[in-house]
Amino acid sequence: MWVESCDVCNAVDFPLLDQGGMDEPQAARRIDNLRVANRTPAGKSDGWQYIKEAEVTTVYFDTNVYKFIVERSEQRATHKLLQKRRYRLRASSGNLFEVLANPHSSLRRREVKTITRLASGSYCRPESWQHTSEVRLEIGRCRRHWLRVVPFTGKIQTLLRRHRQLWDDAKALRLPDATAFAIYRQDFEGGVAELRGFQQAARHELTRDEGSLSLGRLGREGLSGVQEVSIEDAETFWRVECLLVWFNAVSLRYKASRDYADWLAPYLKDGAFQDPSYKEFWLQDVKSENVPLNRLTGLVGYYQTKRKITHGNAADQIHASHILDADLFVTADTAFHGVLLDVQTNHFPQSHCRIALVERGASSAVAELCRVLDESA
Repeated sequence: MWVESCDVCNAVDFPLLDQGGMDEPQAARRIDNLRVANRTPAGKSDGWQYIKEAEVTTVYFDTNVYKFIVERSEQRATHKLLQKRRYRLRASSGNLFEVLANPHSSLRRREVKTITRLASGSYCRPESWQHTSEVRLEIGRCRRHWLRVVPFTGKIQTLLRRHRQLWDDAKALRLPDATAFAIYRQDFEGGVAELRGFQQAARHELTRDEGSLSLGRLGREGLSGVQEVSIEDAETFWRVECLLVWFNAVSLRYKASRDYADWLAPYLKDGAFQDPSYKEFWLQDVKSENVPLNRLTGLVGYYQTKRKITHGNAADQIHASHILDADLFVTADTAFHGVLLDVQTNHFPQSHCRIALVERGASSAVAELCRVLDESA
């Protein structure tokens, strides 16, 4: 299922809030209020930071775009291009982890340097943390009795500090030895195999008239009261995928998605996801507008089943979240580009993000980036 980066993956920059009893819409309003307040140039505050940011176009590069730039040795030219056009590049730990796991030390160093220099201002909290924040707030709204009265959040703060330190070390090119990622790669590959198996089973079922998925055949007998679920509709598919992903992470402690357990388990009572109403929580009660990242990731999975199922699908699901916070998303993967267009067109028509494709076989990465930037202007 969804494959996370084991304690240190990184993404959308939202403040860490102690939400207490707030539901998700209240939390969103709190964030918006903070942003409005920052626009008032009172005292010594940097009051106009959000207006200044609004004047800059935010860009996200898929990891293959960074690799393309390195292959053409055009890091400096790309930096000048982004500066001249007033584009701010946002990197994620999805980017960082993919290159840190490279066993070739010299290439790994070049790729890390490219990411951290081109996106020098980037630091965002882990994507898995953001996914978890959405789910935790929905649990508080729909299943408050699943939550501990007093959560044990010490480990969460430690992991967030570790995540920030990893990013700071990468900027300073203090890189861990490639062998340090051997366990990560092993767990990641296990998660990739799990995702491919699920997507292959889903695609097989979608070609049948019934279009229903047997969770029992997938080895999920531990899900109380869940047997056959229809997955023909994309909006149902993402709910089924979330149902499985979070059960795997929290109840079965899948290594490939243990981030989710690290972030959520401290808030949950033991056995919370064994509740007979767990199925209804995901299939009926969760409001799609309250879990946009979880919904988006599952929708990407749905459209991936309609194309060739590849090794890169797992990482693509994580990168996809940035069509919700970037003005321009650039990838060199034709299939992924098509998936993102399908998701945006059919499910996020209000998104202002332009999804662009560069030709990796071109002689110049900068020329390709100039082309997509001109088309996006």
